[in-house]
Amino acid sequence: MQQDFNNENNVFKERYTFLDSVRTFFYALLIPEVAMIALMIVTLVIIGLAGGNMDATSKSAWFLIFINIMSNVALFLFYILYNKKSNIQVFKASKIKKEFSYKTFFIVLVMSIVSFACCVMFINLLAEAFAKLGYHPDNSTMLPLDNFGNYLVLLFVLAVLPAFIEELIYRGVVFNGIKSRYTLIPAVLFSGFLFMIMHGSLNQSVYQFLIGIILCFIMFYTDNIVYCMVFHFVNNFIVVTLEYILTATGNPMVFDFGVWWQVVLAVGLFILGLAILFGFTMWLKKIYARNDEVVDNKTRKLSKEEIFYLIFGLALALFMWIYMTVVDFL
Repeated sequence: MQQDFNNENNVFKERYTFLDSVRTFFYALLIPEVAMIALMIVTLVIIGLAGGNMDATSKSAWFLIFINIMSNVALFLFYILYNKKSNIQVFKASKIKKEFSYKTFFIVLVMSIVSFACCVMFINLLAEAFAKLGYHPDNSTMLPLDNFGNYLVLLFVLAVLPAFIEELIYRGVVFNGIKSRYTLIPAVLFSGFLFMIMHGSLNQSVYQFLIGIILCFIMFYTDNIVYCMVFHFVNNFIVVTLEYILTATGNPMVFDFGVWWQVVLAVGLFILGLAILFGFTMWLKKIYARNDEVVDNKTRKLSKEEIFYLIFGLALALFMWIYMTVVDFL
């Protein structure tokens, strides 16, 4: 295991492998949680020794913001160190490219807007259905969105950081690594599933699965992770900005799914959104015309190390997803 991680031939790799994918997925789940717990313990101990109020600090919104940012920093450091330790040419392997097309940018921008606009009612429909079963997740933001300063902070934490770091991990390494062994559709579906369970949100599972799939298609056809970052940022930007506007105006977004036509509208918009997103995906396919090549020999058996990280990564992700779901039902 150690020998493979160090890349004993000292040859720089330009592609991620399936092992890179499942290994990174496992550590991407583990590292933020460990970093978060360690930072909380160390910070609270220091505050306690200094005579501060540990209980008040642990409940402070700014403390939670700090912990969130540092856990993302820890994940990014893992990404950098992993690539260096494995002798991977990070820009080539993660598809970080300078090439930029305004046409592709426009397509990705529209896809991001459509994915939210056509799914927001459907997400709320699912949330209401789960609420009737006793599912009540905490949907509050870390900071109250009652002033522009808090809005900018949350925009950085909830839109900028995920768009940058999650894309490097989940499209840059995880998807590209899976794609090296499997054809496009299985790789997209499996990667989308991993992206979904990583978030641990029952009522948004359909949406996160869909977003994961769209981002994988964008990654594959454009062969440039920058467009994935654009899509991800715009999508999260809309969510945070809309919440800020609704809070500022005192007009929360409320749907009455007791009225039959709103249910029909929610499902209809979702189906329409799927059709539009499919059309734009086919447009990207036509523009870039990439071949669905498999670099690895998919007939070979998975190595023991690949099986280890695959099983334990899935087990950890499912445990976290189930745990958070159960907590939200209590």
